[in-house]
Amino acid sequence: MTLPSTQATDAVIAAEPIQAPVQRWSGARWLAWLGWPMLIALLIWAISPDRQVALFTAINLQARALPDWFWSMLTLFGDTAVLLVGLSPLLLWRRQALVAAIAAIPAGGLMSVSAKRLADAPRPAAVLDAAQFHLIGPTLTLHSFPSGHTITAFAAASAVLAVILPGKKPIRMALLAAAIIALAAAVGLSRIAVGAHWPRDVLAGALFGWLAGLSGAWLTRRFPVLWRSQRLAIGLAALLFAIGVWVLLRRVEYPLGVAAVWLVSSSCAMTMIALARRRIAGELA
Repeated sequence: MTLPSTQATDAVIAAEPIQAPVQRWSGARWLAWLGWPMLIALLIWAISPDRQVALFTAINLQARALPDWFWSMLTLFGDTAVLLVGLSPLLLWRRQALVAAIAAIPAGGLMSVSAKRLADAPRPAAVLDAAQFHLIGPTLTLHSFPSGHTITAFAAASAVLAVILPGKKPIRMALLAAAIIALAAAVGLSRIAVGAHWPRDVLAGALFGWLAGLSGAWLTRRFPVLWRSQRLAIGLAALLFAIGVWVLLRRVEYPLGVAAVWLVSSSCAMTMIALARRRIAGELA
């Protein structure tokens, strides 16, 4: 793999300033962003237990049209460590968006752990016979509701979008939002495809994740020092690099998707090289 030239890297870095001005959101904008969770909540309520089993088996069996490695790669992007490493290039473009995604972790983790313990719902592998669905990866049986991977994916999507969308042209904003939400939804769909979660688990994960992402975006607007400090940026880069090395060395829960781990780790390494060049040039001093 060839690394980009210094000139190309500098051009990418200069495309959009890291220290963009903090924009305040109006009440109408917050209401618009909260409208999505309301819609998801209605969908969760509309799915009865009987419908859920039928919907799960239909989606799970249709997903077999695509190879297992594809779904394994997608589902690994819902792993918090893997996703954070994958977001490391934001250090070069919009540091606030990366910090917002990280700041969403406490709220997302709290909602995930609390809901799993309160619901204590069995997973498909604990309810259905092995011949009724297609299983990829480990056999999980406990704490089905909600999907933690989906929470992670939608928290990152919501946090990043809440930071980068304001001020962009409507068409560009719509396309960018559609692409990022589609990626998060694909991660959620993968949890059904690998046989780990029911549809309601995924919808609830999208709901909780979206709200967690908004909390992360709010924190970066309320406390801009979290992402404007250059020393914190260097520390964050070192932390992401360490996580990138760790995800390469640890056991992969879905071995067929290991290419996703190598992809994000390579992206992180290239980001660190670009940051080092900036540091040497005195741009990060």
